[in-house]
Amino acid sequence: MQDRVFIEAKLRETSKRLRLQAAWHAAWKAFLTGALIWVATLVIFKCFPIKAHWLGIVAFLWATLPLAAWSFFWLKPIPLMDAARWLDHHARLQERLASALEMDPQSPWSSLVYRDARKGVTPTQLRELMPFQLPRQARMSVWILALGAALGWFPEYRSNAYLEQVAHEQRMETAGKKLVEFVRREIKNPPPLAESAKESLQALEALGDVLSKAQLNRQNALKEVASVRENVEKEMQRWGENPAIKRMQQAARSPSG
Repeated sequence: MQDRVFIEAKLRETSKRLRLQAAWHAAWKAFLTGALIWVATLVIFKCFPIKAHWLGIVAFLWATLPLAAWSFFWLKPIPLMDAARWLDHHARLQERLASALEMDPQSPWSSLVYRDARKGVTPTQLRELMPFQLPRQARMSVWILALGAALGWFPEYRSNAYLEQVAHEQRMETAGKKLVEFVRREIKNPPPLAESAKESLQALEALGDVLSKAQLNRQNALKEVASVRENVEKEMQRWGENPAIKRMQQAARSPSG
């Protein structure tokens, strides 16, 4: 029975080392896959106007893929019989371990089978059959990382139309923030206005919020500003040369400039 206990312990060690090897190689494969995806995303970012946060998302995916692959294969159990067959094949034991594992301990031949199987197992056998070394994917990852580092030196290509659009969105955002600040200041210290004038202020504040978030294109923004300005001008005609209304009119015109 001591021979069987020794064989089972050796097979458990083999199973553990097989899981470790599988997790090691799977982690490097996942690392290489993540590196390829990240470099591809970087190329797209350099050539097309996509948001920069996509690089962060892909980088996070790149970091989690190896951990997920390692965990999956490390936690995946390998039965002792599979470990015995693997060791029989790679150590050329002619199925001695598998036969010993299948042998009934009560059989009169069991001690002979266990003893014969134990002779084929050596202390350094697993280290010789499964040495730890960097897989091919690790060496390929070095070249992929070098390519990504080289791409980092290249400037992003952006068309003139896209640059104009970005500049317009920035102007709209700045104008919207100024409108919101102005309206909130007027609401905090309101002059004697009619209810319709207060509604115009609220509409102007809502427009400022939209502009500050760059949710309108240039044409729609001008339409919205013109609409609010028209309402304000009507109120100005009704209430005369009120200084607060004049300031509001100037703020409403500033985005269209």
